[in-house]
Formats: sequence, structure tokens, C-alpha cells
Amino acid sequence: MSTSNRVYFINTLISFLLCPYVLFSQGGIFITPGSSLVNNGSPQVVINNAGLRNDGAFVKASGTVVYTGNSSTPNSNISGTVITDFYNLTLNKTGNGIQLSNHISVSNVLSLVSGDSVFLNQQVISLGNSGSITGENALRRITGLSGGYIEKIQMLNAPSAVNPGNIGVEITTAANMGSTIIRRGHVQQMPLFSIHRYFDIIPAFNLALNATLKFYYSDAELAGNTEAGLQLYSSSTAGLFWTLRGSEQRNSSSNFVLKENLNQMNRFTLSTPGVLGVNWISIDAYTSNAATKLYWKTTNEQKKGNYEIERSGDAVHFVLIDIVAGIVNYNSTYQYTDRMPLVGKNYYRIRWVDDEQYTSLSPIVNVQQDQESINQITVYPNPVADELRLSLMAAKEEETFIEMEDVYGRSVLKQKIKLTKGSNRLQLPVSHLKNGIYTIRFTGAPLKTARFVKL
Repeated sequence: MSTSNRVYFINTLISFLLCPYVLFSQGGIFITPGSSLVNNGSPQVVINNAGLRNDGAFVKASGTVVYTGNSSTPNSNISGTVITDFYNLTLNKTGNGIQLSNHISVSNVLSLVSGDSVFLNQQVISLGNSGSITGENALRRITGLSGGYIEKIQMLNAPSAVNPGNIGVEITTAANMGSTIIRRGHVQQMPLFSIHRYFDIIPAFNLALNATLKFYYSDAELAGNTEAGLQLYSSSTAGLFWTLRGSEQRNSSSNFVLKENLNQMNRFTLSTPGVLGVNWISIDAYTSNAATKLYWKTTNEQKKGNYEIERSGDAVHFVLIDIVAGIVNYNSTYQYTDRMPLVGKNYYRIRWVDDEQYTSLSPIVNVQQDQESINQITVYPNPVADELRLSLMAAKEEETFIEMEDVYGRSVLKQKIKLTKGSNRLQLPVSHLKNGIYTIRFTGAPLKTARFVKL
């Protein structure tokens, strides 16, 4: 090991050349701007009860930096204005751990032999394409409740039980995911009140994976959750909204939850069902006379809230189309009719939002609406007493006449209206009409007629 320019140590200034083993006691290592600490060969640098501050250059070669002693965690830190790239980094203290004050990278092995933990402190540990972790357990681990994450990058082509970099998540799929980024963080995910661990899995190819995920965790990360009840949750919105995925297997001895049939990777965490406002039992969609009928069942609806109905034509961009009030019942069944669906494929999802703004997102369901069924007038309520509402789809923007006839064919209304391309909603006062059956049609428009009963 040699020095280029100057290497300063807090409290102590030491110069060394080609030493196979260097022990630094007290203070710490300070690489000043413009200076370099160069590892030649495979030396072991032991930092005893001290820290490393890098404002210059640390040339790692194939050496190992070992933190020893029992000093408080903040004193055994890694800091500086330059990201330090280690080959091997080892925690081997008799007490306390290491705190990061800047990002670091480890290209070979980050080893936890003894001591407390490596605390991220909102920083990032990059394992790159070749780094890995060894020696983690409930007593010594990498953690960061205030933020930060560990990142691993790996090619995953039909992986079988692959745990990239030993980061703590095992992936199996027959698909080619390509270059995949895996990030492990430890901030509790809300409003799930999850365990103190989550994974962001970002593959280059992320469709039709039919993957199996084995999510490992530490007993120290449970955050009040019951191991026997842990289930997998996923979020495609970086933790804003969550969907319960469940589990095929839980093992509280080996500390993992396994889930099969995952078609996409995104953010995953574990939580105990019942923490959210509701749990989804089922959601179904059917076509019915140019409309879509939605039916869903939930449990654990313990707080006042609403179900927000969202629709999409591409399963990506959803818009809110209506709101159904919850009934505050532990086991609940609901239905909703979309009287103005899109032509073609309609995707639906339902978002539960309670008074405390806790949310839960249902799985997505879809139905196909053909042009013939869309070109039909839908009227509601039917029978009607005061105001009749109509919904219809128009292929283009045009002016037409709406006509209303009684059961004898006599005209009781003829009104010129302007239709916009797409969805149209109209309201007609009918309180002045006599009780009976009436027919509505649009002049010149390729729309079927509709009938209603006036009470």
C-alpha cells in the first residue's frame, strides 16, 4: 500500500509504503482534496474505533477495509465529498456499527462479521454488477429507517431461484427480464404499516413474467406485524397505492414469504392484512345492454370512506368516473353500472379511500364493448318520476333532433341538440308528462331507440 500526495489521519499523521497490513487506531483517515490513498495488491486496512473521510481519491485495487473496535456508530463513519469505491468492506466490531454520511460502492463483498449494523442514513450502497452481501442476520444487518437503499444490477434471463447479490429477494421466471435493478430500502411503507423492508425491482422487460418471488426479511424488521399473517403487497406507483397479492407460502423459521404468478415487477413489501381500510375479496365486470356492470366484495371495512371507480382504455391511464359510498360493514358487497363505457376494451379498477386518506387499490378487470352495443341509448332511472337521464356514444360531432313519443305514437317532445364525439349525457324533465310508456329516438343518428316508464 502506498500514498500519493498526502494522507492525513484525524489526531495522527502516518506515512506508509507497501505495508501488507495497516492498523489505524484512534481518530481516523482523512484523504484531503487532491490526495490519494492507493491500495497496491490485496492489503487489509483496519480502521479501529475511527472513520474514513474521503475528499480525494481512494484506489481500491483488491484490498479489504475492515472496521474494528467498539466505538459509537457515528464515530465509525464513512463520509466525504467523494463517493468511496471499496473492493471488500467488512464490519468486525465488538460493539456498535458503521454510519454512512455519503454514498459508497462495494464491487466484491460487503461482509458483516460482528458488531451492530451498517446504517444507511439516507445514503446508497451500490453493489453494481459484481458486489454481494454476506453475514446479515437479525443482530447485524444493513438498515436505514430514515431512507437510503442498497442497489444491485444483474442480468436475469430465465432466473431460477436467483437472489442477486444476496440482497434478500429470490426471483424465478421462465422469461428474460434483461438487465434488472434491485433496490432494497427499509422505510416503512404507508398506509400499510408494513415491515421495515421493501424492494424495488426494475427489469428491462417487464411483461407476462409469470414470476415467483421469495421475499426474505429479518425478525428485527417486523415493526409490529405478525409473521403468521404476513402477505405480499405490490405498488406500481412507488408506494403511493398498494395492491394485496397474498402468498402461497410463509416460513417464519427461514423468514420468507413466497408468491407465485406475478406478471410484473414493481415495488414489493410485506404487511399483515387488516391494517388497510379494506381487503379485496373479489371484483368482476360484465357487459349488459351497452353498459358495464361491476361487482365487488371486501372485508375489514371498519371506517367511513368511498369507493372511487376508475376506467381506462389502455390499462395504464385511468380516470375517475364515479364514486360509491361505503356502508361501514366488515363484509360488504357492492355493484355499480357504467352506462357510458368506451368502444372496445374497458379496464376498471376501484380505489378505496377512507376519511383518514388510507387507500387500497383493487385488481384490474376488463370487458369488451362492441360498436353495436355502444350505439344504444341508455335511460335511467327507469321508471322515472321527475328527471330522465340519457347516456349515449356518438361516432362524430353532429347536430340532431331528439324526439319523444307516447304509446300512441304522438310526439310529446322534439328538440334540437348537439352531440359531441364520444360520451354524451343528457337530462330531460318529464314531471309534466302523463303516466305511461314513452319512446325516445334521435333523428338521423345511427342509434337504437329506448323506452321508459313515467310514474
